[in-house]
Amino acid sequence: MLNSDNINSFESLKYFLNSTFRIEILMSLYDTNKTIKELKTDLNKSESNLLHYLKDLEEKEIIEKFNDYYSLTSYGYIISKQLYKFFENWNSINNNIDFIDNHIEPNLPLDLTLNMDVWEEAEIIQSTHLDYN
Repeated sequence: MLNSDNINSFESLKYFLNSTFRIEILMSLYDTNKTIKELKTDLNKSESNLLHYLKDLEEKEIIEKFNDYYSLTSYGYIISKQLYKFFENWNSINNNIDFIDNHIEPNLPLDLTLNMDVWEEAEIIQSTHLDYN
């Protein structure tokens, strides 16, 4: 059910999904801290554009800067991890849409719907009745 907490969460999600660049920054910082120069090279963006986004993310306490290195805050790390999982699930659903439409019940258990990425490398194996003899 949609309530004010869900709307606030949805607005937060939209903040990230409306900007590929924000997501690229988070994913770039996911495994390691980076300087502005490293981010610029990694993301292939101008420094002025990058600084604008970094400042915005710092103000929202998603990233922080220490000794010329940008890093995710704990909050930023959790957000990044959830976005990463979201995109893994989304890709898996898109890559397996025919199988899902034809073989999976509409009332899947919540645990399975939250972990659709387990199907990412799945392959459909077909057999005939002769294969059973």
